[in-house]
Amino acid sequence: QEMYQFADERPEHQRRHIMDHFDIPDAHEIRFQVNNCDSGYLQVNSFNITDETPGISDDPCPWYGTYFEGIPITVTAIPQNDQEFLEWRIDGEMSGQTDSTITLDPAEGLRVEAIFTGGTGTDPEETPNRIHLHQNYPNPFNASTVITFELPKRSEVMLDIYDIIGRKVTQLVNGIKNEGIHEVVWDAGAQSSGVYIVQLSVNPGVGASSRVILTEKITLLK
Repeated sequence: QEMYQFADERPEHQRRHIMDHFDIPDAHEIRFQVNNCDSGYLQVNSFNITDETPGISDDPCPWYGTYFEGIPITVTAIPQNDQEFLEWRIDGEMSGQTDSTITLDPAEGLRVEAIFTGGTGTDPEETPNRIHLHQNYPNPFNASTVITFELPKRSEVMLDIYDIIGRKVTQLVNGIKNEGIHEVVWDAGAQSSGVYIVQLSVNPGVGASSRVILTEKITLLK
């Protein structure tokens, strides 16, 4: 278990080493999104945000990356399937920027979305079409973090936190939730640094016997 924990925490240790060596003040997690994953994808610097890139999940919409403060990043919208890039949406607002490549300064909570033809843009009020557990934000985190999940219909939901050896630490949700996107804050101020597991258990048909169980690893650093 110690080896697993070391592997999970190694990127953060490397990041801290670079920040200390080059006197970088901070690092920020940025949310990257496209309005339709079939219409195109993003390239951040030279890194393609697609499920074909090693280290990227099978569902990179959205995708979160951590970047150093004071070091600009270049983001390029790359259309596919005969679609076209239209405009950038920054922090939920249409920016008016129609060049497919933009340069941004990393900032806390920055949200970047490319709008392509073939989609309408993400809308937080839309009803999701699947059960989905997002990566927490921020991650790694200190003290508190936001856990987001999506429900396509009214469902019985349990949201639990486990430590790396499988002991339940706390239960954040246990009850009926309506369809939509839900955010839950976990205050982990009383917990020790380390890797934890978020488990979302959903009964999509209230009263039915089958459940959908999804998990994500999260890292608490103090």
